[in-house]
Amino acid sequence: MRRVPLVLAVAVATGLASVAGVVACRGGGPPTKGTGEVALETWKDFFRPPNDRIPSKWATNPGTPWGDYVGSRACEACHTQAYAGWRDSFHSRTLYDVVPQTVFGDYSGATTYTSDEHPFTVVPQRLDDRFVMRIQRNPAAQGREDTYGAGVPAEATGVFEVLYAFGNRRHQPYVTKTKDGRHWVLPVYWNDVKHEWMWDGWRPYVTSCAHCHVTGIRSTSRQGRREDELPFTGPVRWNVAPQDEGWAEGSVGCELCHGPGKGHLDAVARMGDDGYRTYLAGGGAATIYNPARDTAQRRMQQCDQCHNFFTESQVTWVPKPDGYGRDPYFRRVRPDEGQFYEDGTDMSPCTVGHTFRESGMGKKGLECRDCHDAHGNPSWAEVKRPVEGNALCLHCHREDASRRFADDAAVARHTRHRLDGPGSLCVECHMPRDKHFTNGIQLMSAKLPSHAFTSPTGREADDGGPPATCNFCHVDRDGPWTRKVLEAWKAGTTPPR
Repeated sequence: MRRVPLVLAVAVATGLASVAGVVACRGGGPPTKGTGEVALETWKDFFRPPNDRIPSKWATNPGTPWGDYVGSRACEACHTQAYAGWRDSFHSRTLYDVVPQTVFGDYSGATTYTSDEHPFTVVPQRLDDRFVMRIQRNPAAQGREDTYGAGVPAEATGVFEVLYAFGNRRHQPYVTKTKDGRHWVLPVYWNDVKHEWMWDGWRPYVTSCAHCHVTGIRSTSRQGRREDELPFTGPVRWNVAPQDEGWAEGSVGCELCHGPGKGHLDAVARMGDDGYRTYLAGGGAATIYNPARDTAQRRMQQCDQCHNFFTESQVTWVPKPDGYGRDPYFRRVRPDEGQFYEDGTDMSPCTVGHTFRESGMGKKGLECRDCHDAHGNPSWAEVKRPVEGNALCLHCHREDASRRFADDAAVARHTRHRLDGPGSLCVECHMPRDKHFTNGIQLMSAKLPSHAFTSPTGREADDGGPPATCNFCHVDRDGPWTRKVLEAWKAGTTPPR
């Protein structure tokens, strides 16, 4: 099955060389700032957009319910609290209509994307409340027209109306619909860290992106062209004809985890709320899938559909009232597919499911929803408690048998950093920012936290791994310095400055 790797080895050169460059530059002469000051400035520069960058009222979840899919709004009347949490979450903003309130990119018409490396010149423009991209061929370009090997529209030049956007944190790609009805990701996306347009290349939206951004993708068992194969389906399914293309809801909606809801709605409408509860209490068969009654492993596999690439797609691994009936398959990718550092450490944030299972916490039986709210909330990453003040981590670790972190003074003794600074945040030390995300062409995000839950040693990079956690903030120092500091702390001696 064809898949463009999400993370390439170039991410190391692009993302980590910047750290090495700073170290070399600052290490070349007398330091002008203490390493603590450098670390704090670096930490403050990490990109942390608010969770509600796309206001809830504008997260329109474009889609058309079909078959037994009814859309998340149909759940609101009975499941008010869960629905409200979901509306506040990132999952309700994975695809949305392009309107002035949702667009980050510069559509003033004053910016043109052109490069001798890429075959199209793009001018994003705003026409009243409409957004378009004017696309022309670039005769000077050396690069291939079909960037991903997945085809380009029959008419790849002209004026294309921007209908949808996805992503609401670091970058924002845009989706159009061509005359035949097929949805395409437009060739440039807006990088909201650098505030500039960057190359992406034409991509068919449904076969490239939709399985993690929408619910209820239309598909067919009729074998089509190779480029219309829906990735990670079993048995293999294909995208429908262009004029029939679509999905039930433009979000990671209720039915992605609970299954199509029509049968459940019909049963509740027929019996009434109290009658349905009595029916279940009497042993009646459930009409919707409830993950809370399943195993922790199965609940994490639900998250894996999007958060662990190379897991079976939602198109064929669909929840039903009596469960899934089988496990999704996992394909562990090879190191040469660009998903790993040289030492085997996962480089991609999209393999978080595997990384977490291999972590110490995963092996002790924790699951995703021990830290993350399954239905969502307004917090960053839908965590159940704030990362600030270590509330999330100390909820468990303050009460463990060792009483190692019984009070704030104990935390400060452990971290050897100011209690009110980032150096005393559990996540900044034990969730190293070594993950990179790329569209396969360019680095789109970097320094994303890992779910490996490791402790720094200063030796991480010795065998081709990522830098030690400390060096993502202490960019004016290197691994050997980190190692000496940690060894000195352990020995109770004065560490190097």
